[in-house]
Amino acid sequence: MDVSNLRVEDHGLPMHVAALVILEGAPLLDAAGQLRLDIVRGNVEQRLHLAPRLRQVLRQPHFGLGPPWWADDPSFDIRKHVQARPIPAPADEVTLLRVCSELNEGRLDRFRPLWEMWLLTGLADGNVGMLIRLHHVAADGIAAVAMIGGLFDPGPDPPLPSAALPSAAPPSAAPPDAVPTSTAPTSTAPPDALPPAAPPWKPAPTPSVWELLVANLRERTSAMTGALALLRRPSVVISRLRMLTRQARLLAHEGVAPQVSLNQPAGKHRRLLFVRADLGEVKVVAHAHGGKVNDVVLAAIAGGARRLLESRGELRPGLVLKASVAASVRGPADQQATGNLVGVILVPLPVGEPHPVRQLEEIIRATEARKRQPPYQPSARFAQRWMVRAMSHQRLTNLLVSDLPGPAAALYFAGARVLDLFQIGVVQGNITLSVGVLSYAGRLNFSIVGDADTTGDLAVFAAGLSETLEHLTAGDSANG
Repeated sequence: MDVSNLRVEDHGLPMHVAALVILEGAPLLDAAGQLRLDIVRGNVEQRLHLAPRLRQVLRQPHFGLGPPWWADDPSFDIRKHVQARPIPAPADEVTLLRVCSELNEGRLDRFRPLWEMWLLTGLADGNVGMLIRLHHVAADGIAAVAMIGGLFDPGPDPPLPSAALPSAAPPSAAPPDAVPTSTAPTSTAPPDALPPAAPPWKPAPTPSVWELLVANLRERTSAMTGALALLRRPSVVISRLRMLTRQARLLAHEGVAPQVSLNQPAGKHRRLLFVRADLGEVKVVAHAHGGKVNDVVLAAIAGGARRLLESRGELRPGLVLKASVAASVRGPADQQATGNLVGVILVPLPVGEPHPVRQLEEIIRATEARKRQPPYQPSARFAQRWMVRAMSHQRLTNLLVSDLPGPAAALYFAGARVLDLFQIGVVQGNITLSVGVLSYAGRLNFSIVGDADTTGDLAVFAAGLSETLEHLTAGDSANG
């Protein structure tokens, strides 16, 4: 799954996840109103031992030496990863989102650790934006939240670096057969002490060709041994084959997605809009109908899509779109792991239904049925290659959705309160609309990403989404 993200990017589609953080400005600015960039860089660098992947670079070995592997970057320079950019006038949210879209369009440099942080200054309200970009090969959505979690604090006075968010990935998260990388000891200073200097970091030496060859042979031998052991357990093999067959039947039963203008070749440029909601109100609606927060999210997205297609003259009775919803397949032991452990669930969105409550009820029934089956996950190499090649003309889905649980309490960065937090998704292939949802401190934040060449009317979708949420949370569900 990790390597598949590289294959997608090799076909011309940038593959990184991103987040936009809105920070209280005053603690980050000096008396002249200038960003204290050196302080910010130092704050980030002293916490990188909590997420070792952020100081590692992806290496591509020669043929026969195995898949790409992570190695410590001996020339790591925090100045190349944490940078600043002023927001031009009028420096409002519209301008901020336009700058974020521009910064987020390009690929990350594969010759460096695959992440960037941009501090966006000069906002009219005095706050500071922070755009964080992280390559998908390093983490899926949940792993990305955990990985960058170590950069934030639960209060304005930073605790010890080792006491950052519990979800931060520990240095020992690498698989046992991975090429060795450096780790750092945990500080034992008292809890009320000021944050100490970063633990000393020394990059692990790059493994030799011989070490890579041995590691590759060991991995292949282990895989072969596992396959032979599996063959000695025919009941397990039969069970897996039955599951794959059942999934193939379900996928065939889903049928093709309807042909609508949402499915066009995506270009290189993006539009970005935000919608904010109250998480408590959304939970009340979800519980009143026996559903989950994610069901209300999907109903709001259905309302936005209905409004958009109606404005384009494409809405028709009974129209049902197909949404590809990211679904984690992480077990309890995988919560701290880096990399990608994610599948997708195809959820029908009844955009032909005019009433939001009935839309919600249909979505709840659909998601309940799909939760009984494991998410679709093209894990075989052939299936992944086929998926990458078919992205530009696929007929399985109309839009992409990612809904992640975020921090329940307010966070701080270098003493500055995090005022807002959004995840920013991708559009790719022939899918021109993506919605990323992230909860934060009692709020539910929607980021809507559209292909700039085909979604000049993205604001129509955002308005439909917002009005659907207002309808559902206003108490109209009682008489729906």
